[in-house]
Amino acid sequence: LYHVLLRCCKQHRLWIVSLMMRLLSNVHVSGDKARNSSKHNFQHYANSGDQQLSMLDMSASKASLIVFIFSLICFVDSIHGDFVFDDSEAIVNNNDIRWDAPLSAIFTHDFWGTRLTHPSSHKSYRPLTVLSFRFNYLLSGLSPRSYHIVNIFLHCLVSVSALHVFVPLLGGSRQCALLAAVLFATHPIHTEAVAGVVGRADLLCALFVFSALFAYIRAVKEDMLHQHYHQPQEHITNCIGVSGGNSSSSNSSQLRVGSTSRCRSSINNSGYSSNVINDVSGHGVSYLKNDCSSSKCLMACAVCTSVAMLCKEVGITALGLCSAYELLVMSCGDHGVRFFCLLSLVKQGRHCTNCNYGVLSRHMFLCAVGSFLLLGRWIIMGSAVPHFMHVDNPASFMDDAFFRIMNYQYTYFLNLVLLLLPMWLCFDWSMGCVPLISSFTDVRLLTVGGLWLVVGLLLRRGLTARGPVASCVLISLALGVVPFLPATNLFFRVGFVIAERVLYLPVAGFCCLVALGIRELVAQHSLPKRVVLSLYCALVLVFVLRSRQRTQDWLNEQQLFKSGLHVCPLNAKVHYNLGKVAGDAADLTEAVQRYREAIRLNPNYDQAMNNLANILKDEGSLTEALELLQKATLLRPDFAAAWMNLGIVEASLGLLTQAHTSYTTALTHRPVYPDCLYNLGNLYLERDMGDEALLAWSNATVLKASLARAWINTLILLDSRQQYNQAVQTAHQALAHLPNEASIHFNLANTLGKLSRYQDSERHFLHATRLDPNNANYWSNLGVLYHRWKKYSDAEVTYKHTLKLNPSLKSAQDNLNMLLKSSSRAGANTR
Repeated sequence: LYHVLLRCCKQHRLWIVSLMMRLLSNVHVSGDKARNSSKHNFQHYANSGDQQLSMLDMSASKASLIVFIFSLICFVDSIHGDFVFDDSEAIVNNNDIRWDAPLSAIFTHDFWGTRLTHPSSHKSYRPLTVLSFRFNYLLSGLSPRSYHIVNIFLHCLVSVSALHVFVPLLGGSRQCALLAAVLFATHPIHTEAVAGVVGRADLLCALFVFSALFAYIRAVKEDMLHQHYHQPQEHITNCIGVSGGNSSSSNSSQLRVGSTSRCRSSINNSGYSSNVINDVSGHGVSYLKNDCSSSKCLMACAVCTSVAMLCKEVGITALGLCSAYELLVMSCGDHGVRFFCLLSLVKQGRHCTNCNYGVLSRHMFLCAVGSFLLLGRWIIMGSAVPHFMHVDNPASFMDDAFFRIMNYQYTYFLNLVLLLLPMWLCFDWSMGCVPLISSFTDVRLLTVGGLWLVVGLLLRRGLTARGPVASCVLISLALGVVPFLPATNLFFRVGFVIAERVLYLPVAGFCCLVALGIRELVAQHSLPKRVVLSLYCALVLVFVLRSRQRTQDWLNEQQLFKSGLHVCPLNAKVHYNLGKVAGDAADLTEAVQRYREAIRLNPNYDQAMNNLANILKDEGSLTEALELLQKATLLRPDFAAAWMNLGIVEASLGLLTQAHTSYTTALTHRPVYPDCLYNLGNLYLERDMGDEALLAWSNATVLKASLARAWINTLILLDSRQQYNQAVQTAHQALAHLPNEASIHFNLANTLGKLSRYQDSERHFLHATRLDPNNANYWSNLGVLYHRWKKYSDAEVTYKHTLKLNPSLKSAQDNLNMLLKSSSRAGANTR
């Protein structure tokens, strides 16, 4: 099937599709035996560590299947999960994912459905991720199962892609790549990205970042192959004589006389990863004829980077990884990385075949693509950065530059700890979860030194080691650091302290370093091979069990928030979210307790004040609710929901003028606020301003056609003002949007009855009773209709059915008695 599709793509000149199919399917082979057995085997990297790990040497398909299975085992239980935490805002309450919303909205709104130019927008521009939610909504509406299935499949696909990307990054060692890929697939830090539906942005971004990196690797190799086949023989000889760190002088002399195959063999002894040269020896000239050119690979890299950035902002770091690969992995020799050769080329202009002007041209291309993407993103954001609150990222608001930087670096340390020991995982790390460092006596300052000691040792190992080990360590370090750069607060303020989703890509570098460490331990015989592999298997088992356990926490919000309480008991947001869950479950006592605790931990928590005031308002504690809402609006003057709720409380206390001011203030901060317009209409009705009330409710239904309360109040007011025809017209408009709203059918039936349109009235009464069969009022009014219509037998049956539903309904009992008396009088007169 693959080859058939590939031929079709070539025949129809779909070279981008053809290229991507080759990139995703191609796995390099090494040696005659491997090429003869399967063209999809990994490339052999002949050092002692790989020889000791020979039991891991297997075909690409088997390795991919192993990684896929591990990925699936860890997170398959999330298929039973609900929409939790941020899923509510990004999916459930986001109209952009619905197909009745204009498609252009996903390109002008942020990830959460807010207009990008709005002051409250987070500027998170991820239109392709939102588009994927649209397809899920088309398939299953708001059923979470399909959303979770897509996330699980994407994680499996990313893990398999990581396996193939790790091979060239780790010097062509398929054994190391498999070890790293299994760790990547099972790491518990991925749980938030996989089990939380909004984590799809990270999954899609990672998939296209790996695709971009793979395309760039192919572009570099294509360029090198072109050089080695078209340069004069003496240039190849001179280059190898200079850069062959492991080549002897006798080898150099043989090269001057040797054939092309000898040249390829000697190049393999240099600092280049064997991945490149094996392609040359394995495919030869036919390789150049059949595979895509370097320029097309670069174009695919640019396309994949652009797509990754449209899935999540961190996708731009793919360009940095591409540059790191060429400068760190494609080294000129054992004693230096390509960066120094590049400097030599720029400053002295001397010739070096392995470090030619192609490096400069590719980096100029990367810079051009990056500049274009960043400029486009800046324009789309409205040339403004997002604004965050103090509680979102307290360290970024510190005045003291030294302690601000120390707090940043302490959070880097905590991220490293989460990679090493993913025991303390929490859905949110803000609001006191990580107390600020504000004193020189704080012992946590020592952790900053420990962080840089670890980084320094890794850099030292990468810069001083001989052979491919150096480039492997450095590129692994880059793979962990570069994708993390947007979250460091170095370039702009971010809206979080620690976010586990942000570590989805950086964990790849961590896994590569662990795999390299295992190979070094085995190669140097520091520990018996069985002990090392047993420890690795134990680590994978712990990761799998922890991932499955953490997945259970993400199945519903109550479990998720309770798990956060064990990790961050001082986090006010954890208590706030537990209060929301309790409130939704009608456990008001628990909700009030949690909201009060959240306010105690964070006295300026305006959202907790607003929610607590709503409960107190419903319980009749209007005075305390008024104080909480006044404080919330004082802390956050643009808090539209608090202003609206304040207006409701003031109206309940009879402070109608103040209530009107609160409603208008809320609408000033949020003009598109149908709920506030509905409450404003109620206020106008209470002040005997009927026309203004009708206008407010009409505006509310224009903004939100599904707001049944506004339609019903409009119908009731029109009916009371005897504007029956207008009421009928309005009711039909409402039913066009809410055809199954029983109360609208009921009010329309009442109005039609007053117009003596008994048949139409009966039809809507019956429709209302079908939608809500246990509503005694509907049956009682239907009885009145039959009574007026002189269908006395139907009226009697209907009244009796009403009294079965609600024996205490006095109006139905009185109407039945009146009907029976009139019937008895009519019978007496007949006699």
